[in-house]
Amino acid sequence: MSTSTPVVIDSSTGVINFTPTVLNQRAVVAIRVEEYRGVKIGEVFGIGSSHDQLWVKHTTAH
Repeated sequence: MSTSTPVVIDSSTGVINFTPTVLNQRAVVAIRVEEYRGVKIGEVFGIGSSHDQLWVKHTTAH
């Protein structure tokens, strides 16, 4: 995925932020989350399934 900013995931909310530079592009992404309480206690890979698809589309804000 072509972006003008790094892809950043908020560690508290899980919100993913980035600024795409190309319209109508698609990307398959996978996210791994590790949970620590002093030591690593768990890990989850993917969101719902092992991979998700992002599709960048132009929309008009309302």
